[in-house]
Amino acid sequence: MMMEVNSAEIQRNYKKRRPWLAFLQSFIVPGMGQFYNGQPYLGLMFLSAYFLLYIPFISLALLNFKWLVAAIFMVLGYHFFVSTEAAMRASKIKTLAQNRFQKWYSYCAFIVFVNFVLVCGNYGVSKLVTNYYLRIYILPTESMLPNIHPDDRVVTDLTYYKSRNCTKGDIVVFRGPKGTNDYMKRIVALPQERITIYKGTVYINGQPLKEPWKLAFDPNVSLQAELYAKYAVGDEYIVPDGHVFLLGDNRDHSMDSRHWGAIDVNKIKGKVLYIFWSKDKSRIGKKLGD
Repeated sequence: MMMEVNSAEIQRNYKKRRPWLAFLQSFIVPGMGQFYNGQPYLGLMFLSAYFLLYIPFISLALLNFKWLVAAIFMVLGYHFFVSTEAAMRASKIKTLAQNRFQKWYSYCAFIVFVNFVLVCGNYGVSKLVTNYYLRIYILPTESMLPNIHPDDRVVTDLTYYKSRNCTKGDIVVFRGPKGTNDYMKRIVALPQERITIYKGTVYINGQPLKEPWKLAFDPNVSLQAELYAKYAVGDEYIVPDGHVFLLGDNRDHSMDSRHWGAIDVNKIKGKVLYIFWSKDKSRIGKKLGD
């Protein structure tokens, strides 16, 4: 005996698919619009790809500001692609029989779950990256003017010197001589080089050091500032093996190797790559230490 089908019940189970809503859902959380369209496996595929690629991709892109900008646009492009696919699918199917997972509370739970995973994933990866690969430092002083301004955020590669030697001109972050604070200065002399400084000018092995980077100093003020220096001012100083001599670019207002002596290379934490953020927006992305 065949049971009668209630047409009103069928009508209630079929819901119209709105392309704009499918687009919006997938733009907020990639794959959610596909769930809305009754394509849970496709939605799960888009969401998994997002989890697997987004966080490490952005983290690696921090190595270069142009790569970072490109990565951000690629992530936005991925959002747009997944969202457009969901909207086009919604416009084709028009109506769809509701499943258990297509309830408003299911969507809310889905959003909460995805955001929880993203927050935990971002935190875990960011801790891994900042502890072992990259770190953003803030310079609180004027010691590196005019190249780095106070409160500039700079990206530092913590792995750079694990496979390379120190080079003159590199701006580095290192543990201070008392072992309590981190400092940011420029390498101007390498092991076994003879360095002398007079009125802010650096002489290496008797020859003036070519410094293509911008400096801030007044020869007359520098002469007064150098009265308080202990190393390489007045007398020639030989940089010990395994050490480098570091100076601030603002020669008249910097505590550096003139006061501490050369710094052990093992205290260097990493090389400064570029300005990640600055109050002067025109300086964002500026490469440093080249």
